[in-house]
Amino acid sequence: MSQQPWQSYWQSHTTANSFLHEYESGEGPYGIIADYWAHIFSQFDTNDHVIDLGAGNGALSHLYLCQFVQPTIASWQNIDFAHIQCQTAHACVEHIQADMHALPLSANSVHQAVSMYGLEYSDLHQSMSEISRVLVPNGHLHCLLHHPDSIISLQSQITINVSERLLQVDFLSDLSHCHQ
Repeated sequence: MSQQPWQSYWQSHTTANSFLHEYESGEGPYGIIADYWAHIFSQFDTNDHVIDLGAGNGALSHLYLCQFVQPTIASWQNIDFAHIQCQTAHACVEHIQADMHALPLSANSVHQAVSMYGLEYSDLHQSMSEISRVLVPNGHLHCLLHHPDSIISLQSQITINVSERLLQVDFLSDLSHCHQ
């Protein structure tokens, strides 16, 4: 997978999330999402090391810092495949370009792993293996995934189906006849 499309996407957005909406506003489903994460964040301890997988511009760290102006954790690492260039809102927050299939973290070094609409962009077998490796015993993974019937999931499935059909067409299986 290429990181270029994601880099271009995140560098073109000033918002912390892909929906161009701030979760802390409390409107509609955004309020439910914010309440869910507020409950999760309230469980974090002062020595916890947190990673956010598929973090993009850091929507969850932003939401955390809205709830805890004086952070109650040891560190927060926003991990994304794209090279993210955005301001760090607090000294405990760091942005790391990395593949969640091969996390550049020591085994048993993470207390809380979070992800909002990021894990489904990975090979779950590989990413879950890496999460398991870096989590301390009794560490936690908290995540939100798109519902299978959501528009983004349905559109992704349509794209996959079309791609699979195109790959079955003889014309596309041998493009050696195409010259520039």
